[in-house]
Amino acid sequence: MAVSNYAAPCQSCHAKQVLGYSHFSMSRSLRPAALEPTGSFRTATGTQFTIYTRDGRTWQRLEREGERFEYPVQYVIGSGNHAAGYLIQLGDHLFQSPLA
Repeated sequence: MAVSNYAAPCQSCHAKQVLGYSHFSMSRSLRPAALEPTGSFRTATGTQFTIYTRDGRTWQRLEREGERFEYPVQYVIGSGNHAAGYLIQLGDHLFQSPLA
């Protein structure tokens, strides 16, 4: 199993521990977004949520009452075994997307 780039500083002194941890899904609980699954849905109140890939990045779109908002997904939280959530960045702040 590949070891995350985030673990590289630890690996030089703690190779055995890093390798052991890499076998657990918890080691994938936070990672930069890559090419994530795509799809869309509409809520009962009419808000349309879409997650899609463009230019090699994953994006989130929200459409509500004639307004459209699009944000690149920066990070994924959750191992992906059961689910994953998305973090978007606005300025210096991260926000959890309502998409999962």
